[in-house]
Parts: sequence; structure tokens; C-alpha cells
Amino acid sequence: MSKKILSVLGLVCVVCVCMMLTACSFFDSSDLKKRLEALEHQHDEMVKLLEDKQTKIDDLESKLNAHNHASIQNQIKDLEKEIAALEQKLKEHDHNSIEKLKKQISVLEREIERLWIIALDHCDENCDHDLPPPIIEDEDLSIHFLELGNRFTGDSVYIQYGDIDIIIDAGSRSSSATTIVNYINRHITDNKIEYVIATHAHQDHIAGFFSTGSGSSRVTGVLDAFEIGTIIDYARTNSTSQTRANYEATRDRLVADPDTDTVHYTALEAYKEINGAQRKYELGPDTYLEIMYHRFYENNSSSENNYSVVTRLVHGDNKYLFTGDLESQGETSLVEYYRDNHGGLGKHIMYKGGHHGSSTSSNANLLAAIEPEYIIICTCAGTTEYSSIPGNEFPTQTMINRIALYTDKVYITTLIIDYAAGQFTSMNGDIIFRSTSKGEITVTGSNNNTILKDTDWFKNNRTMPPEWADAG
Repeated sequence: MSKKILSVLGLVCVVCVCMMLTACSFFDSSDLKKRLEALEHQHDEMVKLLEDKQTKIDDLESKLNAHNHASIQNQIKDLEKEIAALEQKLKEHDHNSIEKLKKQISVLEREIERLWIIALDHCDENCDHDLPPPIIEDEDLSIHFLELGNRFTGDSVYIQYGDIDIIIDAGSRSSSATTIVNYINRHITDNKIEYVIATHAHQDHIAGFFSTGSGSSRVTGVLDAFEIGTIIDYARTNSTSQTRANYEATRDRLVADPDTDTVHYTALEAYKEINGAQRKYELGPDTYLEIMYHRFYENNSSSENNYSVVTRLVHGDNKYLFTGDLESQGETSLVEYYRDNHGGLGKHIMYKGGHHGSSTSSNANLLAAIEPEYIIICTCAGTTEYSSIPGNEFPTQTMINRIALYTDKVYITTLIIDYAAGQFTSMNGDIIFRSTSKGEITVTGSNNNTILKDTDWFKNNRTMPPEWADAG
């Protein structure tokens, strides 16, 4: 990183020298020499400053490995001061130099965010730290795709917009509740989740919502850990599981409690705007959460997955789609309904890969309708939880071949090492997809930012689609 910054500074200095030589040609040579010596001295000081900064970042990386959170806190604050200083310098340079310095500031901000995420991931709920949050403006939208703390595939997506908090699903097992609650506590500012979406009645999507156990073995679920505003969930279900019963009992208890403001609607009520529900929930300027429609809100399906609640976030000109585990029939219904009644779904910047990367979802009709630029998949890559057939483990080769037509910006939360032995690790880790009020997009993984096609797992277990090969 220091080489790039030095290169930019070198170019700025050369431009400044040329401008001064042109503007001041009437000065005698001794005056020019003094000015050049002053510029060279300033350049040398900047070089030393940036070399020192690189050393600080390297030292911070080392301290992260030792989980030295107090030191990390001070180092991050120092980096933030340097960003402020660089921003001040923007006012002192020409337009081209300003744009180059803005890029360097963006790199520094992403580095701070990455280090912040790693530090918190290594810190349990009892960790004594006071780490500053990443740099977030009130109108920034951040979408967090969580790892769930075990070998089981599941979904949990936490969304933050200003002081509004949203969660879509809380899988994959009841033990995941602790992981999810701890993560949200690092970000939430008022202990209230304004909107809860439970897509369908499978444990890998709802088991973390309710509390389990008692006494010292009690695991507090998401719905009991925070104040809850509006709950929107599935309109139909075939499930008779205890997981479904526990979730619904917790939901209904909160709604009935006179000391809470919790309300509950089905996705069908929300889409039709009946019983007080809304199709669109305004979050801020040009930003809203939308409950989408497909026919399995009102018709039976042999697959519980097709009852999934579909939601869309709109932030300015950008759209983000979340389909739960909706399968091909449901996806086609979604596409056809919006084509016939709303002029189509339209392009979506980001799509949460359906059904954990299964071949039963992310069909050609849906992908053609939304043309995603980024795809984030909550899954355990290489898991044999549902299939041990090569190519059918999530994310499947079939699904990969379909999405390759649209993007290679694909990110995965978790990697299975040995499913039978319960061994897993992070692939990208907890993934934060951030969209600023200016339309700038960043994707940051707590482990790394490597896209799927460049991972060792992909190279060893999947065939490269020609579209990705051609992209380099």
C-alpha cells in the first residue's frame, strides 16, 4: 500500500514543481532552487510519514494475531487521525490529485473496517475492549451476512441503516443464537430491532430466534435479547416441527405482552396492506424495505422452501434482493408476477444467493430478471450435510454456472473442512456489504475479500465457467 501512496505523492510533487516553474519563470535561478529544495524536503517528510504509517499498519496486523485489543483501539484511532489529515490536504491540491487522494482515503477506511471486524470476531462477549466502530454515515446502508458458529448451513442477515436495525432469519441451530446476538450487540445503538423477517419454518432459518435451556445453560434467542418492533413471517407452512412451535410461541408471547410494542403480520398481509401491515416500510430518504409477492403465499407447495418470504431493500437507485430458500417454482412465480403487474423486477445490485447455493434455486428466469452484480451466499462451502455427490455440495456447480453469466463477484461465508468431524472455518467470514448515500459500494469479509473463483476450494472442487475464465 505504501508504494501506491508514494507513487501518488510523487506525481503530485512533480505536478506542483512543473506548475511553479511555469508560473515563476521570471524569478532568478537561486529563487527557483530554494523553492525546489523546499519541495524536495516536503516530499522527503511525506515519504517518511507514509513509511511510518505502513509500519504502524504492519504492527497492527501483528497485534491482531495476539488479540491485543487495547493496542488495536489506539492504532485504529491513529489511522483515523491520519485520514482526517489527508482529507485536509485535499483542499490544497488540484482536482486530479484530489481524486487520487480520495482513493487512498477509501483504501485506508476499508483497512480500518477490516481490522475492526477481525478484532471483534476474535473477541467474545466478555472481552474488555472499547473499539471504535467503522466509519458509517447516517444514510449508509450496511448488510451483514453472518457466520453461525457451527458446521450447519443456515441464514442470518443483519441490516443497519442509521439507527434502524433489521434481521432476516436466525439460523442455523439454537446454539447460533449466542453468535448472532453477540454480533448484533457490537453494532446496535438502541437495543431495538425494528423489523424481523422469518422467511420460512425451517430450523436453519428460525432456530436462533427463540430461547432454549434454563439457568446457566440458557441460550437467549434473538427475540428475547432485544426490543422487537414488527415481525413479518411466512403466510403458509407444512411444518409440524418443535422448532416452528417454539418460534411461534415466542413470537405470540411478545405480541400479547402489554409491555412491548411488538406487532406481527404475515407476508401476505404486508403485501396486501391489510390488518395494519404495509407493503413498504420507509427507512429514510429514498430508502425502504419492501415485502414482495409470489403465488405460494396463497397456494400450497410440496416444498416448505417455496413459502419463503421475499424481501427487497431499496437504497437510492440500488436494489437488494433476499429470497430465503425460495425454489425454482417460487422464483418463476415472482418473476412472472412482477413482469405482468409491475413492469418487471428490474436490475438488482446485490442478490443473496437463494437456498445456500443449491441447484434448486437461482434459476435462469430470476437471474435474467435481476442481473445481479454481487452475489453473497450464506453457506458452508463443500458441506455434505445435504449431499455428498461431487458438484452437488453447496454452492453447486449448476448454480455457479448460472450466476457466472452475470457476475464473478461472489462471496461465501463459511468453509467446511470435515463435516463429519464438525470441522469448519471461515471462507470470507462475516461479510459486510455497504452502500453509501453517494452510491459507493464495498464488500468486506472478516477473513478475507477473495471472490469465490479465486479461492483454493473452488480451484480444487469446481470447474471454472468460461465466463469467469474469460474475465481473468
